[in-house]
Amino acid sequence: WALERWCRLNGKDPKKVFVWQCALCNNQFRVEESKAKGEWESFDTFKDMFEKRMDHTSHILSLMAPWDCPVNTTRIWCVFEKHMAVVKNHKFD
Repeated sequence: WALERWCRLNGKDPKKVFVWQCALCNNQFRVEESKAKGEWESFDTFKDMFEKRMDHTSHILSLMAPWDCPVNTTRIWCVFEKHMAVVKNHKFD
């Protein structure tokens, strides 16, 4: 519902808006699998992968839930994503 509302308020057709969800595009769960095998992946591996994918994005929409204490403001990876959006001069809502 939040994405549809954002589209409506910004004059966008929801059928023409493409959504990229980090957890699905950057397999963060792979880290846990690697750790279980005693393997390690550096932060730079994820940073580089994220940056390459973010280069094809021009607008970041952060969905805040729950409204009174959004989870994505407490997770370091989510804060890093917002930081990268600012560094790369992406429009951010």
